[in-house]
Amino acid sequence: MPRTHDKRHRVSIAAFVGMALFLVACRREDKPPPLPDNVVAGIEWTTISPEMLANEVLRQGYTNGWDDAVENCLEEIIRSEAVYLRAKEEGFDKSPQALAAIRTNLPPDANEALRLALSKQIIVARFLETHLGLDASRVQIPDAEIEEYSRKNPEEFTIPPLANGALIFVRVPTNSTPESTAALKERAESLRTKALEQKELAEFASLAARHSDDAATRNVGGEMGWIRQGTTNRWPVVVLQALFALRERGDLSPVVVAPDGFYILRLVKYRPASIAPWTEAREQIRFLLAEKKEAARADQFFASLKAGFRIQVNRELVKAVKQQLATNAPAAQVTRGNP
Repeated sequence: MPRTHDKRHRVSIAAFVGMALFLVACRREDKPPPLPDNVVAGIEWTTISPEMLANEVLRQGYTNGWDDAVENCLEEIIRSEAVYLRAKEEGFDKSPQALAAIRTNLPPDANEALRLALSKQIIVARFLETHLGLDASRVQIPDAEIEEYSRKNPEEFTIPPLANGALIFVRVPTNSTPESTAALKERAESLRTKALEQKELAEFASLAARHSDDAATRNVGGEMGWIRQGTTNRWPVVVLQALFALRERGDLSPVVVAPDGFYILRLVKYRPASIAPWTEAREQIRFLLAEKKEAARADQFFASLKAGFRIQVNRELVKAVKQQLATNAPAAQVTRGNP
């Protein structure tokens, strides 16, 4: 009898284990349903709405290039969700360090949505620190690679031309009539004629001090300071173009018509384009190549991570998000809208 009882007991245990394994297998094969029309993407059972995607694009400060912006942000969201799912599988959401960080950073009046968002952010960050740990400063780049990159990309280490100019500004009020604008242009032409007669920079500085409407430069003889070609600042583009059209010290521009008024420019100093010193360029190249290697390692890491999950993307709705952002439509109106 005991042997029969032991045998039945072993059969029962085997049956229980077999059933448990069958249930686990069924659970692993349980696939999420096809994406609804109003969902941009899904990773396992987590869904990404068009509002979430559009808001992330705007949160990151994109103002144009919507195709690339949407694709980049969609990839970042999918990566983040994949990391979060894997982190939960490994128990990062229950680690004392993560829980302590959440308690420390969570505002007392935080609602459930903020609590969840902050928790996910901390858990994802902890997981990436543990498993990826990006740090370009630790990547070793051989000198041969640096020298090869320098030879193949010399334009990246060219310092653009620099110009230091002085100006006289004649402001045109926004409510100026055509007659008033014409009179102001005549005033600008008259000032330019005087500047042509007075060749010395000190004489131009005196004219600027007495007649320029630009308060910021008037008291320093109209001097604009050193400006690098290709950069943007408070001066209108046409003014900068006129400045860099001058080459010799003392050269005077024509009267420049800009949206806010008329400008007369005199070149104080000019430095042509030059090559950055090798010591400076070498460190730039070293850091650039190190960042590229870390980015490649990150791409490989995320590709491997994503391969472990079922990911679906509604390409038709992604296209709709791009179109809505391009026309500045509210994100809430981004829908697939079948005819």
